[in-house]
Amino acid sequence: MMESPKGPYGYQRMLSPGGGAMRPIQRALLAVLLILVMVVSAACGSTSAPSGTDPSTSPGTTESTTTEQDQPAQQGEAARDAGEQAQEPDLPAGVTEAKVVRVIDGDTIEVEYVAGAELPATRIRLIGINTPESTTRVEPYGKQASDYTKQQLEGKTVWLEKDVSETDKYGRALRYVWLTQPPADPSEQEIRTHLFNAVLVLNGYAQVATYPPDVKYVDYFTKFQREAREKNRGLWALSASSESKQESSSGSPSGNKATASRKDSATKKSTSKSTTSRSSSSSKKTSGSGSKGSGGSLSTSARKCDPNYSGACVPPYPPDVDCGDLAAKGFRVVGQDVHGLDRDKDGIACE
Repeated sequence: MMESPKGPYGYQRMLSPGGGAMRPIQRALLAVLLILVMVVSAACGSTSAPSGTDPSTSPGTTESTTTEQDQPAQQGEAARDAGEQAQEPDLPAGVTEAKVVRVIDGDTIEVEYVAGAELPATRIRLIGINTPESTTRVEPYGKQASDYTKQQLEGKTVWLEKDVSETDKYGRALRYVWLTQPPADPSEQEIRTHLFNAVLVLNGYAQVATYPPDVKYVDYFTKFQREAREKNRGLWALSASSESKQESSSGSPSGNKATASRKDSATKKSTSKSTTSRSSSSSKKTSGSGSKGSGGSLSTSARKCDPNYSGACVPPYPPDVDCGDLAAKGFRVVGQDVHGLDRDKDGIACE
C-alpha cells in the first residue's frame, strides 16, 4: 500500500481524487474565514458605544448636546442679573432714597444715603414749613411736633425730593420728604397722604413758611393750613382755646366794643416806637380783656412781645401772624424769624 505523501512538517497532505495536492483550496478557505472574522469584529465594534457616549448621538451632535445642557445654567445667571437690576431703584432726577437715622426736631432730620441723587449734606431741613422750636428753646407745641416726626420717620426709609435750592444758609439740605417714592406728577391726594411736609401742616404740627424759589407745593400747603386752622388741629387748637378764654373774660358786649375801638386806634398809627408804646399801654389797660395789640394778633392775658423782633411788638408764636396783620413795617429780626416775616432774609421784616 502506498503511503500518503507528507508535507514538509510531517502532516499528511490532502489528496484530490486524482491524487493531487489541495493546498490552494485550503488557502482560499482560510482567507474567507479570516475575512468573515474581520467583518464580524468590525460589526461588533460599531454596535458597542464607548462609556459616557450616547449610542444614538453621532460625534457631530456632541457639541450641540453640550450646549443644550448648558442653557439652564445660562438662563439662571440671566435671571439673577435681571433680578439684581430690578432691585435697583429707578428714581427720578433730584430724588434720593435715604434712611432716617435721627430726628433733630419737628422739621429737621439726619439721614443715611441709600440710592439716587447725591446729597450735599446728611442733615435735612423740610422745605416750605416751620414747626415750633423744641431744641434751643421750647415753644408751644414744639415737643409734640418733634415727637410726631420721631414716631413717623425715625428708622424709616424715605425719599427726598429737591426743589430748586440745594441747601439753606446753615448748610442743611433742603428737601421734601416723601413716605413713598414720589410719582412724577403727584395728585393732591398723594401729596396729602405721602408727602410728610404736607402731613405736618394738615395735622397742625407745622405752619407754612415758604421761601422762593422753593415753592413747588406752596399752593397745597396753604390750602392744607387753612383746613387745619378751620378744624382746630394741633397748634391751632391752642389758638382757638386762647381766643375762647379771652372772649369769655371780656365780660360784656360793651367791653368788646371798647376793645375793638382801642385796636382800631392803635392800627391807624404806623411808627414802630409809638406802636410799641401803645401795645404796652393797651396791655395794661385791657388786663386780659381779649384785645388785639399792634400786631393785629390776639394777645395773651399779660401782653408779651416776641424777643426775636426789635422795633415792633410782634405777638409770640403761636398763633402765626403775617405782615398784613401788623401795623409796623420795616422792623428788625434779631433772632429766629418764627413768623416768616423776613421773606428775603436780609434781617428786615415786613419791608
